Amino acid sequence: MVSQQFSTSAAHARRKNKLKLTKTNYINVFSYETQKGVRWMFRYPFHDSFGKRHEKQERGFTTPEAAHKAELTAEMKVSEDEADQLLDSGMTIRQWTTQFLKMNEAEWRPNYRRNFATAVKNYILPLLGDRKLGKLTKMEYNYLFIQPQLEHLKPSSVQANHRMFMVIMNAAEENEIIPRNRLKGIRFKKSERRKPFSEEDLALFNKQLRLEETPTRLFFQLLETTGMRLSEGLGLEWRDINFTKRTLSIQRTRTPDGFGPTKTPSSVRTISIDEAMILSLHRFMTAAKAEGLKSGTGFSQRNVLFEFNHVSAYYHFQKVIKSAGIEPGRYVIHSLRHTHATILMGAGVSPVDVAARLGHSDPAITLRIYAHAIKGNDQKNAELFAKIVNL
Repeated sequence: MVSQQFSTSAAHARRKNKLKLTKTNYINVFSYETQKGVRWMFRYPFHDSFGKRHEKQERGFTTPEAAHKAELTAEMKVSEDEADQLLDSGMTIRQWTTQFLKMNEAEWRPNYRRNFATAVKNYILPLLGDRKLGKLTKMEYNYLFIQPQLEHLKPSSVQANHRMFMVIMNAAEENEIIPRNRLKGIRFKKSERRKPFSEEDLALFNKQLRLEETPTRLFFQLLETTGMRLSEGLGLEWRDINFTKRTLSIQRTRTPDGFGPTKTPSSVRTISIDEAMILSLHRFMTAAKAEGLKSGTGFSQRNVLFEFNHVSAYYHFQKVIKSAGIEPGRYVIHSLRHTHATILMGAGVSPVDVAARLGHSDPAITLRIYAHAIKGNDQKNAELFAKIVNL
Protein backbone atom coordinates (compact mmCIF):
# COMPACT_ATOMS: atom_id res chain seq x y z
CA MET A 1 0.00 0.00 0.00
CA VAL A 2 1.27 3.46 -0.85
CA SER A 3 2.17 5.63 2.12
CA GLN A 4 3.65 8.83 0.76
CA GLN A 5 2.65 11.93 2.72
CA PHE A 6 1.32 14.10 -0.07
CA SER A 7 -0.89 16.22 2.19
CA THR A 8 2.06 17.53 4.19
CA SER A 9 4.33 18.47 1.30
CA ALA A 10 6.47 21.60 1.41
CA ALA A 11 4.08 23.33 -0.97
CA HIS A 12 1.18 22.72 1.42
CA ALA A 13 3.27 23.98 4.33
CA ARG A 14 4.09 27.22 2.53
CA ARG A 15 0.44 27.82 1.71
CA LYS A 16 -0.59 27.12 5.33
CA ASN A 17 1.82 29.73 6.60
CA LYS A 18 0.16 32.39 4.48
CA LEU A 19 -3.28 31.66 5.94
CA LYS A 20 -4.61 33.09 9.15
CA LEU A 21 -6.82 30.33 10.51
CA THR A 22 -9.64 30.93 12.97
CA LYS A 23 -11.13 28.17 15.09
CA THR A 24 -14.81 27.29 14.75
CA ASN A 25 -17.27 25.33 16.85
CA TYR A 26 -16.02 22.16 15.16
CA ILE A 27 -12.72 20.88 16.61
CA ASN A 28 -10.85 20.31 13.33
CA VAL A 29 -12.56 22.96 11.20
CA PHE A 30 -11.12 26.45 10.62
CA SER A 31 -12.15 29.56 8.72
CA TYR A 32 -9.90 31.82 6.67
CA GLU A 33 -10.20 34.93 4.52
CA THR A 34 -9.94 34.87 0.70
CA GLN A 35 -10.54 37.44 -2.01
CA LYS A 36 -13.96 35.89 -2.52
CA GLY A 37 -14.85 36.02 1.15
CA VAL A 38 -14.71 33.61 4.09
CA ARG A 39 -13.96 29.95 3.36
CA TRP A 40 -13.58 26.93 5.64
CA MET A 41 -11.18 24.02 5.78
CA PHE A 42 -10.47 21.02 7.96
CA ARG A 43 -7.22 19.61 9.30
CA TYR A 44 -7.53 16.05 10.55
CA PRO A 45 -4.49 14.38 12.21
CA PHE A 46 -4.32 10.57 12.05
CA HIS A 47 -1.90 7.64 12.07
CA ASP A 48 -1.42 5.13 9.28
CA SER A 49 -1.22 1.34 9.68
CA PHE A 50 2.48 1.66 10.57
CA GLY A 51 1.81 4.17 13.35
CA LYS A 52 3.19 7.11 11.38
CA ARG A 53 1.44 10.43 11.93
CA HIS A 54 -0.15 12.31 9.01
CA GLU A 55 -2.54 15.16 8.51
CA LYS A 56 -5.37 15.19 6.00
CA GLN A 57 -6.54 18.67 5.04
CA GLU A 58 -9.00 20.06 2.55
CA ARG A 59 -10.00 23.65 1.95
CA GLY A 60 -12.38 25.74 -0.12
CA PHE A 61 -15.64 24.82 1.64
CA THR A 62 -18.35 27.52 1.58
CA THR A 63 -19.84 26.54 4.96
CA PRO A 64 -18.36 25.15 8.19
CA GLU A 65 -20.92 22.33 8.06
CA ALA A 66 -19.61 21.17 4.66
CA ALA A 67 -16.04 21.15 5.97
CA HIS A 68 -17.14 19.21 9.08
CA LYS A 69 -18.97 16.63 6.96
CA ALA A 70 -15.85 16.04 4.85
CA GLU A 71 -13.75 15.74 8.01
CA LEU A 72 -16.15 13.13 9.43
CA THR A 73 -15.80 11.13 6.19
CA ALA A 74 -12.04 11.12 6.72
CA GLU A 75 -12.51 9.98 10.33
CA MET A 76 -14.73 7.10 9.19
CA LYS A 77 -12.07 5.87 6.77
CA VAL A 78 -9.51 5.78 9.58
CA SER A 79 -11.90 3.96 11.91
CA GLU A 80 -12.55 1.37 9.18
CA ASP A 81 -8.80 0.76 8.66
CA GLU A 82 -8.82 2.60 5.34
CA ALA A 83 -6.41 5.37 6.34
CA ASP A 84 -4.23 4.69 3.30
CA GLN A 85 -7.00 6.01 1.07
CA LEU A 86 -6.57 9.40 2.72
CA LEU A 87 -2.87 9.38 1.94
CA ASP A 88 -3.41 8.62 -1.71
CA SER A 89 -6.41 10.77 -2.53
CA GLY A 90 -4.14 13.40 -4.06
CA MET A 91 -1.95 10.96 -5.97
CA THR A 92 -1.35 11.70 -9.63
CA ILE A 93 -1.56 9.19 -12.44
CA ARG A 94 2.20 9.53 -12.92
CA GLN A 95 2.90 8.63 -9.29
CA TRP A 96 0.63 5.59 -9.23
CA THR A 97 1.71 4.36 -12.68
CA THR A 98 5.37 4.51 -11.65
CA GLN A 99 4.66 2.49 -8.52
CA PHE A 100 2.38 0.07 -10.36
CA LEU A 101 5.11 -0.71 -12.90
CA LYS A 102 7.68 -1.35 -10.16
CA MET A 103 5.28 -3.76 -8.47
CA ASN A 104 4.30 -5.77 -11.55
CA GLU A 105 6.61 -5.54 -14.56
CA ALA A 106 9.03 -8.21 -13.31
CA GLU A 107 6.20 -10.77 -13.56
CA TRP A 108 5.15 -9.82 -17.11
CA ARG A 109 6.21 -11.59 -20.26
CA PRO A 110 8.74 -9.64 -22.37
CA ASN A 111 6.36 -8.71 -25.20
CA TYR A 112 3.68 -7.50 -22.80
CA ARG A 113 6.23 -5.57 -20.71
CA ARG A 114 7.61 -3.89 -23.83
CA ASN A 115 4.14 -2.94 -25.16
CA PHE A 116 3.07 -1.64 -21.75
CA ALA A 117 6.21 0.48 -21.38
CA THR A 118 5.64 1.98 -24.84
CA ALA A 119 2.04 2.92 -24.02
CA VAL A 120 3.07 4.47 -20.70
CA LYS A 121 6.02 6.43 -22.10
CA ASN A 122 4.42 7.71 -25.31
CA TYR A 123 0.78 8.22 -24.36
CA ILE A 124 -0.33 7.63 -20.76
CA LEU A 125 2.18 9.83 -18.94
CA PRO A 126 2.42 12.63 -21.54
CA LEU A 127 -1.35 12.97 -21.82
CA LEU A 128 -2.55 12.10 -18.31
CA GLY A 129 0.47 12.03 -15.99
CA ASP A 130 -0.33 15.16 -13.98
CA ARG A 131 -4.05 14.45 -13.53
CA LYS A 132 -5.34 13.32 -10.14
CA LEU A 133 -5.82 9.56 -10.12
CA GLY A 134 -9.19 9.52 -8.38
CA LYS A 135 -10.74 12.56 -10.05
CA LEU A 136 -10.42 11.83 -13.77
CA THR A 137 -13.89 11.77 -15.33
CA LYS A 138 -15.01 10.01 -18.50
CA MET A 139 -15.46 13.35 -20.26
CA GLU A 140 -11.94 14.50 -19.34
CA TYR A 141 -10.52 11.12 -20.29
CA ASN A 142 -12.08 11.26 -23.73
CA TYR A 143 -10.92 14.85 -24.31
CA LEU A 144 -7.39 14.48 -22.90
CA PHE A 145 -6.51 10.91 -23.85
CA ILE A 146 -8.74 9.36 -26.51
CA GLN A 147 -9.30 12.20 -28.96
CA PRO A 148 -5.65 13.36 -29.25
CA GLN A 149 -4.61 9.81 -30.14
CA LEU A 150 -7.34 9.37 -32.75
CA GLU A 151 -5.83 12.28 -34.66
CA HIS A 152 -2.77 10.22 -35.62
CA LEU A 153 -3.29 6.58 -34.51
CA LYS A 154 -5.48 3.79 -35.79
CA PRO A 155 -8.55 3.12 -33.61
CA SER A 156 -7.15 -0.33 -32.79
CA SER A 157 -3.96 1.28 -31.42
CA VAL A 158 -5.99 3.71 -29.31
CA GLN A 159 -8.00 0.78 -27.95
CA ALA A 160 -4.79 -1.02 -27.03
CA ASN A 161 -3.53 2.02 -25.09
CA HIS A 162 -6.92 2.31 -23.41
CA ARG A 163 -6.74 -1.32 -22.28
CA MET A 164 -3.30 -0.70 -20.80
CA PHE A 165 -4.57 2.30 -18.86
CA MET A 166 -7.59 0.34 -17.61
CA VAL A 167 -5.19 -2.23 -16.14
CA ILE A 168 -3.54 0.63 -14.22
CA MET A 169 -6.85 2.08 -13.03
CA ASN A 170 -8.36 -1.27 -12.05
CA ALA A 171 -5.25 -2.05 -10.03
CA ALA A 172 -5.63 1.28 -8.23
CA GLU A 173 -9.17 0.31 -7.28
CA GLU A 174 -8.20 -3.23 -6.23
CA ASN A 175 -5.40 -1.87 -4.05
CA GLU A 176 -7.80 0.69 -2.51
CA ILE A 177 -5.77 3.61 -3.83
CA ILE A 178 -9.03 5.02 -5.19
CA PRO A 179 -12.55 4.06 -4.03
CA ARG A 180 -13.65 3.23 -7.58
CA ASN A 181 -12.53 3.39 -11.19
CA ARG A 182 -14.68 6.10 -12.74
CA LEU A 183 -13.71 5.08 -16.27
CA LYS A 184 -15.33 1.65 -16.16
CA GLY A 185 -17.90 1.06 -18.87
CA ILE A 186 -16.14 2.93 -21.69
CA ARG A 187 -16.78 1.06 -24.94
CA PHE A 188 -15.25 1.34 -28.39
CA LYS A 189 -16.97 0.63 -31.66
CA LYS A 190 -15.69 -2.64 -33.07
CA SER A 191 -13.18 -2.09 -35.84
CA GLU A 192 -14.37 -3.27 -39.24
CA ARG A 193 -10.88 -4.57 -39.94
CA ARG A 194 -11.10 -6.97 -37.02
CA LYS A 195 -14.12 -8.80 -38.38
CA PRO A 196 -13.91 -12.33 -39.78
CA PHE A 197 -13.99 -13.00 -43.51
CA SER A 198 -17.43 -13.13 -45.05
CA GLU A 199 -18.32 -16.47 -46.63
CA GLU A 200 -17.97 -15.02 -50.13
CA ASP A 201 -14.63 -13.31 -49.46
CA LEU A 202 -13.22 -16.42 -47.77
CA ALA A 203 -14.03 -18.48 -50.85
CA LEU A 204 -12.26 -15.92 -53.06
CA PHE A 205 -9.27 -15.79 -50.70
CA ASN A 206 -8.84 -19.57 -50.57
CA LYS A 207 -9.26 -19.93 -54.34
CA GLN A 208 -6.44 -17.45 -54.90
CA LEU A 209 -4.36 -19.02 -52.12
CA ARG A 210 -4.25 -22.32 -54.01
CA LEU A 211 -2.46 -20.51 -56.84
CA GLU A 212 0.28 -19.05 -54.65
CA GLU A 213 3.76 -20.44 -54.05
CA THR A 214 3.96 -23.20 -51.44
CA PRO A 215 5.36 -21.18 -48.47
CA THR A 216 2.74 -18.44 -48.86
CA ARG A 217 -0.08 -20.91 -49.45
CA LEU A 218 0.81 -23.15 -46.53
CA PHE A 219 1.43 -20.31 -44.09
CA PHE A 220 -1.95 -18.66 -44.52
CA GLN A 221 -3.78 -22.00 -44.74
CA LEU A 222 -2.18 -22.95 -41.44
CA LEU A 223 -3.26 -19.69 -39.77
CA GLU A 224 -6.79 -20.17 -41.10
CA THR A 225 -7.17 -23.82 -40.07
CA THR A 226 -5.62 -23.48 -36.61
CA GLY A 227 -6.52 -19.94 -35.46
CA MET A 228 -2.87 -19.20 -34.66
CA ARG A 229 -1.64 -15.66 -34.25
CA LEU A 230 0.80 -14.30 -36.83
CA SER A 231 3.75 -14.32 -34.41
CA GLU A 232 2.94 -17.91 -33.38
CA GLY A 233 2.97 -19.07 -37.00
CA LEU A 234 6.28 -17.34 -37.66
CA GLY A 235 7.76 -19.00 -34.56
CA LEU A 236 6.94 -22.56 -35.63
CA GLU A 237 9.86 -24.98 -35.92
CA TRP A 238 9.83 -28.45 -37.48
CA ARG A 239 10.15 -30.08 -34.07
CA ASP A 240 6.70 -28.60 -33.23
CA ILE A 241 4.96 -30.82 -35.80
CA ASN A 242 4.03 -34.37 -34.76
CA PHE A 243 3.29 -36.11 -38.05
CA THR A 244 2.21 -39.34 -36.33
CA LYS A 245 -0.32 -37.77 -33.94
CA ARG A 246 -1.25 -35.02 -36.44
CA THR A 247 -0.71 -32.26 -33.92
CA LEU A 248 1.01 -28.91 -33.86
CA SER A 249 2.62 -27.52 -30.70
CA ILE A 250 2.78 -23.76 -30.13
CA GLN A 251 5.73 -23.02 -27.83
CA ARG A 252 7.06 -19.61 -28.84
CA THR A 253 6.55 -16.52 -30.96
CA ARG A 254 8.73 -14.68 -33.45
CA THR A 255 8.34 -10.90 -33.54
CA PRO A 256 10.44 -8.14 -35.15
CA ASP A 257 12.56 -8.31 -31.97
CA GLY A 258 13.29 -12.03 -32.40
CA PHE A 259 12.07 -15.19 -30.66
CA GLY A 260 10.14 -14.87 -27.41
CA PRO A 261 7.48 -16.50 -25.23
CA THR A 262 3.84 -16.73 -26.21
CA LYS A 263 1.41 -13.91 -25.43
CA THR A 264 0.19 -15.61 -22.24
CA PRO A 265 1.03 -18.92 -20.50
CA SER A 266 -2.25 -20.39 -21.78
CA SER A 267 -1.12 -19.64 -25.35
CA VAL A 268 1.33 -22.53 -25.05
CA ARG A 269 -0.78 -25.35 -26.45
CA THR A 270 -0.93 -28.44 -28.66
CA ILE A 271 -3.74 -28.60 -31.21
CA SER A 272 -4.84 -31.08 -33.86
CA ILE A 273 -4.50 -30.41 -37.58
CA ASP A 274 -6.33 -32.13 -40.41
CA GLU A 275 -4.89 -34.93 -42.55
CA ALA A 276 -4.61 -32.83 -45.72
CA MET A 277 -2.57 -30.21 -43.88
CA ILE A 278 -0.28 -32.89 -42.41
CA LEU A 279 0.40 -34.27 -45.90
CA SER A 280 1.12 -30.78 -47.24
CA LEU A 281 3.50 -30.06 -44.36
CA HIS A 282 5.28 -33.38 -44.89
CA ARG A 283 5.88 -32.57 -48.56
CA PHE A 284 7.05 -29.10 -47.56
CA MET A 285 9.53 -30.60 -45.08
CA THR A 286 10.84 -33.03 -47.70
CA ALA A 287 11.46 -30.10 -50.06
CA ALA A 288 13.20 -28.17 -47.25
CA LYS A 289 15.51 -31.12 -46.59
CA ALA A 290 16.37 -31.39 -50.30
CA GLU A 291 17.06 -27.66 -50.48
CA GLY A 292 19.30 -27.84 -47.41
CA LEU A 293 21.25 -30.71 -48.93
CA LYS A 294 21.63 -28.88 -52.23
CA SER A 295 22.75 -25.57 -50.66
CA GLY A 296 24.96 -27.18 -48.06
CA THR A 297 23.13 -25.50 -45.15
CA GLY A 298 21.65 -28.81 -44.01
CA PHE A 299 18.36 -29.38 -42.21
CA SER A 300 17.51 -29.20 -38.53
CA GLN A 301 14.36 -29.85 -36.55
CA ARG A 302 15.02 -26.44 -35.02
CA ASN A 303 14.68 -24.67 -38.36
CA VAL A 304 11.63 -22.44 -38.69
CA LEU A 305 8.98 -23.59 -41.15
CA PHE A 306 8.60 -20.19 -42.74
CA GLU A 307 11.55 -17.92 -43.44
CA PHE A 308 9.67 -14.66 -44.06
CA ASN A 309 9.15 -11.98 -41.38
CA HIS A 310 6.23 -9.79 -40.31
CA VAL A 311 6.73 -7.30 -43.13
CA SER A 312 6.93 -9.91 -45.88
CA ALA A 313 3.95 -11.78 -44.36
CA TYR A 314 1.93 -8.55 -44.57
CA TYR A 315 3.09 -8.05 -48.17
CA HIS A 316 2.10 -11.60 -49.20
CA PHE A 317 -1.29 -11.25 -47.48
CA GLN A 318 -2.09 -7.99 -49.25
CA LYS A 319 -0.98 -9.49 -52.57
CA VAL A 320 -3.38 -12.43 -52.15
CA ILE A 321 -6.21 -10.08 -51.15
CA LYS A 322 -5.64 -7.90 -54.22
CA SER A 323 -5.32 -10.85 -56.62
CA ALA A 324 -8.53 -12.36 -55.18
CA GLY A 325 -10.46 -9.18 -55.98
CA ILE A 326 -11.31 -8.48 -52.34
CA GLU A 327 -11.76 -4.87 -51.25
CA PRO A 328 -8.41 -3.55 -49.92
CA GLY A 329 -8.30 -2.72 -46.22
CA ARG A 330 -11.27 -4.87 -45.29
CA TYR A 331 -9.19 -7.59 -43.61
CA VAL A 332 -5.88 -8.03 -41.80
CA ILE A 333 -3.91 -11.21 -41.13
CA HIS A 334 -5.53 -11.49 -37.69
CA SER A 335 -8.88 -11.79 -39.51
CA LEU A 336 -7.95 -15.41 -40.25
CA ARG A 337 -7.90 -16.12 -36.50
CA HIS A 338 -11.30 -14.46 -36.10
CA THR A 339 -12.61 -16.45 -39.05
CA HIS A 340 -11.44 -19.75 -37.56
CA ALA A 341 -13.13 -19.06 -34.23
CA THR A 342 -16.32 -17.66 -35.75
CA ILE A 343 -16.85 -20.66 -38.03
CA LEU A 344 -16.31 -23.13 -35.18
CA MET A 345 -18.61 -21.26 -32.79
CA GLY A 346 -21.26 -20.90 -35.48
CA ALA A 347 -21.10 -24.65 -36.12
CA GLY A 348 -21.90 -25.35 -32.48
CA VAL A 349 -18.44 -26.29 -31.25
CA SER A 350 -18.12 -25.86 -27.49
CA PRO A 351 -16.58 -22.53 -26.39
CA VAL A 352 -14.29 -24.60 -24.15
CA ASP A 353 -12.87 -26.41 -27.18
CA VAL A 354 -12.58 -23.21 -29.22
CA ALA A 355 -10.80 -21.48 -26.33
CA ALA A 356 -8.31 -24.36 -26.16
CA ARG A 357 -7.49 -24.02 -29.86
CA LEU A 358 -7.07 -20.25 -29.61
CA GLY A 359 -5.04 -20.35 -26.40
CA HIS A 360 -7.53 -18.40 -24.31
CA SER A 361 -7.16 -18.94 -20.57
CA ASP A 362 -10.91 -18.70 -19.98
CA PRO A 363 -13.78 -19.72 -22.32
CA ALA A 364 -15.56 -16.58 -21.11
CA ILE A 365 -13.03 -14.57 -23.14
CA THR A 366 -13.93 -16.57 -26.23
CA LEU A 367 -17.65 -16.09 -25.63
CA ARG A 368 -17.26 -12.35 -25.15
CA ILE A 369 -15.33 -11.91 -28.40
CA TYR A 370 -17.31 -14.33 -30.57
CA ALA A 371 -20.81 -14.20 -29.11
CA HIS A 372 -22.05 -12.81 -32.44
CA ALA A 373 -21.24 -16.16 -34.08
CA ILE A 374 -23.83 -18.09 -32.04
CA LYS A 375 -26.69 -15.59 -32.08
CA GLY A 376 -28.20 -17.27 -35.14
CA ASN A 377 -28.09 -20.74 -33.62
CA ASP A 378 -31.34 -20.46 -31.70
CA GLN A 379 -33.53 -21.70 -34.58
CA LYS A 380 -31.13 -24.61 -35.21
CA ASN A 381 -31.24 -25.47 -31.50
CA ALA A 382 -35.05 -25.48 -31.53
CA GLU A 383 -35.14 -27.80 -34.56
CA LEU A 384 -32.53 -30.09 -33.00
CA PHE A 385 -34.47 -30.42 -29.75
CA ALA A 386 -37.72 -31.16 -31.56
CA LYS A 387 -35.95 -33.85 -33.59
CA ILE A 388 -34.47 -35.47 -30.48
CA VAL A 389 -37.73 -35.65 -28.51
CA ASN A 390 -39.73 -36.48 -31.65
CA LEU A 391 -42.82 -34.43 -30.76
